[in-house]
Amino acid sequence: MVPKPKVNTSTEVSENGPGRPGSRGKARKVSRAQQKLDTARLVTDAARELFSEHGFDDTTTDAIARRAGVAKGTLFFHARDKLELLMLVLHDDLRDTSDRLFLELPADAALRAQLLLLFGGLVDNYKARPRLSEAFLKRLFLAEGPQADRQRALTFTFLFRVGEVIAAAQRRGEVGAHVDPGVAASNAFSVYVMALFGWASGHLTWEGVMDNIARALDLQIAGWEPRAGAPPTPRGRSAP
Repeated sequence: MVPKPKVNTSTEVSENGPGRPGSRGKARKVSRAQQKLDTARLVTDAARELFSEHGFDDTTTDAIARRAGVAKGTLFFHARDKLELLMLVLHDDLRDTSDRLFLELPADAALRAQLLLLFGGLVDNYKARPRLSEAFLKRLFLAEGPQADRQRALTFTFLFRVGEVIAAAQRRGEVGAHVDPGVAASNAFSVYVMALFGWASGHLTWEGVMDNIARALDLQIAGWEPRAGAPPTPRGRSAP
């Protein structure tokens, strides 16, 4: 009797197609990548919940690992300490909020209104999670490691995009040729950050934060207005 050929009944699908050479290995790689993403989500959600419920200081990494259902070593694979976990928790929220704000920004609005929409949107993000926000703002410059680096990269991306908004206003004639949009963006961002720190240290209410930002931006924008005979921004500077 001639043995019947074996039929591959595997349902694994990969770039090579079902049942083709290499499909199992690639399927395993995809599975591992997805597992890593799922674990990161579990860790992030657990840290967010516990930091919000008990505060940063009273939450332990042991408690986060238990809530996430992972080993403590797995937890430290995603963030090397509790402070980095805090960076991990806030990063995606701030990134998604920033992306949405720039996407929805009305191109025909005046520069002052645009900047208030951008900074006000981020303030609303912090306002919605005050316990997390206070811990984050008080420790932002103390964090080190990959998650802290991601957070700083996000900040510089936001700064560059604000610079592009100011450069667009410059092309519309709202901002003088003497203004470097990159430097102007840094100045405006400093106004926003100092107002947030005023809230985190207990000196400002949320309403006071936006009032301080608005009044300080008025001073900034007054200095950016076109000037008769003012030279353009020197070449080689940081205008986008």
